[in-house]
Amino acid sequence: MITAMCPDDWTLMEKHGHFNRNENWGDSSRMSTAFVFAYLWPLRRGVAKSIHVNNASEQTGHSRKSMHKQNPCSVIDGYINIPLIDQATALIEYDFDGIGIYPEWNTPGFHADKRTWYGLPKVYWIRHSDRTFEGANQKGDYHYFADVDKFLNAVRGL
Repeated sequence: MITAMCPDDWTLMEKHGHFNRNENWGDSSRMSTAFVFAYLWPLRRGVAKSIHVNNASEQTGHSRKSMHKQNPCSVIDGYINIPLIDQATALIEYDFDGIGIYPEWNTPGFHADKRTWYGLPKVYWIRHSDRTFEGANQKGDYHYFADVDKFLNAVRGL
């Protein structure tokens, strides 16, 4: 069972200086405890950089099937002040299984989630309005990859 963060969980996270409930989560009480503690915390410690939270549980502006609408929410949109290829590689190393790279954001960044917890398959994508990528299945501005190596090669070429 996936549980949501309670105030004591956020207090513990804040005590260690990794994340706080006032970042741009949307509704921080909808965030999955396991996602924050078992995935985001180790990622932040592993890259030794701040993870800037653009969005997580905010539901507006997303498709009707968006991971942002799951409750509890096991997703983050954000960025780390390292190259996009290093962000993508870190997300893969820390076992996120829905990974999107957004090079056209004001500050290029990522979407990362644990979609397999909700019975969905792993997927990797790049959202880019005027490029095509070898090995990708394109749907509008989204370029989906089933193969992680093809995804990483495409990210390297950005």
